[in-house]
Amino acid sequence: MGSEFLSAAAEARKVLDKYDLNNLPIDVEKLCRDLKIPVHYVDFSSVERKVGKKISGAIQKDDGAYTILVNEDESDVRIRFTIAHELGHYFLHVKDDPRKIVVSFRRDQSARETAANKFAAELLMPKDLIKREYSKMVIPVSDTLAKKFNVSKPAMRNRLESLGLMYV
Repeated sequence: MGSEFLSAAAEARKVLDKYDLNNLPIDVEKLCRDLKIPVHYVDFSSVERKVGKKISGAIQKDDGAYTILVNEDESDVRIRFTIAHELGHYFLHVKDDPRKIVVSFRRDQSARETAANKFAAELLMPKDLIKREYSKMVIPVSDTLAKKFNVSKPAMRNRLESLGLMYV
């Protein structure tokens, strides 16, 4: 695991601690409000047709102020992950990025996108909270944990696998 991935998870843990985010599900929209980063739900369809890729979200900055844009056509759990992902860009990348907008394309495997995903996974599904909830279950079921953390079933399965935990 590369150092950028470890630092992404460590940065997410710092954010969780600093903003006292330890109740499930993690309230990413409240975190955005605390950071004074508005979240706007937008229709990306015309842009998606132009670029030929599905857009989940973006973070833009204008005169030092940040705004997160999320695709309004996504499911609630996908929107939560997108917001957490864009917060990953905020904490890991955009402060030093000269571009005014950073767009997150689905399935982009670049190091920055992967690090933002790692940040989002740790923010929404903190390792310590996953292990705590996992240990309470007689039969650990990923679908039950997904509901508790308000994330998609595939996201929870991926998280459990990445933590070396078994699931049903």
